[in-house]
Amino acid sequence: QHPHQPPLLQQHQHQQQYHHPDMFVTSSNNSAGSMSNGFSATATLLPQMVAADVLEHPAVALFRQEKMSELLGRFVTTSPQLAMDPLQVIDQATAKRVIYRWIVRAAHDNLQSMDCVIPSWVDFNHLTTFFHRQFIAENRKGSSAPSSMRNGMISMEALKEAGSSMANLCHRLAKEVVEFKHQLESQIPSDWSDSTNWNR
Repeated sequence: QHPHQPPLLQQHQHQQQYHHPDMFVTSSNNSAGSMSNGFSATATLLPQMVAADVLEHPAVALFRQEKMSELLGRFVTTSPQLAMDPLQVIDQATAKRVIYRWIVRAAHDNLQSMDCVIPSWVDFNHLTTFFHRQFIAENRKGSSAPSSMRNGMISMEALKEAGSSMANLCHRLAKEVVEFKHQLESQIPSDWSDSTNWNR
């Protein structure tokens, strides 16, 4: 760690490269079925979504990866503390599909969002409605519930509650990414580039 590097940059220096979590799954009835994997799909979409930023510091992408891992982790934990978590009625594969659909939609609409990967339309009501509809649609296909709940029915109220909880969680995580980015930008020179000399 170089003593002249910004603290937030030092915090993520040990991580050499950024890969999105395995957030996309494909199946015969998935609109993304032609994609061999999620990363190839993301690589195609990201240039369109971050065009306004032109250049993003690698530490921001690393921090976003941590937030995505935290988000997806909510769908696989069996912790007793989260037994009453509304998101426990949704399995991780469903969450990945819904997040992927949001990325595709956000890349082609004109709605403002806080982040390009974490679902985060600024219009919170629109985001909440999106999750409500997606979870209900997935439930009708019989693919939204965790395997331990497949024999039971998930009520419409439970699915809507899960959608609202998902919207709140995504908004919070996206705000954390935005705040991290602003903190980092305040610590680096305005003319920062890959060739910046940290000794000056």
